[in-house]
Amino acid sequence: MIMRQFYIRILVGVGLLVGLGACSTVEQKGGGADPSPMAGAEPKALGSMTELSKEMPVSELVALYGEPDEKTKIEREGLIFERWIYEEPFESRVDMVASRMEEVPYMDPLTGESKTIQEPVFTQEMKHYDLKTDILVFDGKVIEWKQSAKLVRSLE
Repeated sequence: MIMRQFYIRILVGVGLLVGLGACSTVEQKGGGADPSPMAGAEPKALGSMTELSKEMPVSELVALYGEPDEKTKIEREGLIFERWIYEEPFESRVDMVASRMEEVPYMDPLTGESKTIQEPVFTQEMKHYDLKTDILVFDGKVIEWKQSAKLVRSLE
């Protein structure tokens, strides 16, 4: 009887391995081409800056996104560049997190005696990202940009 259960368990285990292994096989369409962007391709901007592109005239940049939050002139080797910085809230969400522990009464169902146990107390945590877009301008055109996001957390 014990050997029979052992063989049944092994048979079920092998069946699960074969079945789940077959599910994880994914055929890539398109002749196995790499879906990643080509090296040197222009990056896509996040947030409201989705229309941003290299060689964009400053007049178009201001028409789309307004005046920057900060402007700085940079002089290098006789050339004058401008650094424009735009900041905007990007993404936010609320999570429930354990903020502290609290002792609560508990009745043990086996012994019938009253005890206290530690349980977490949950609080809402607000998380939002501030997106900073740093644009390098030369000769009235966008020549490069980078974006960074800063996580800001607060307990409500």
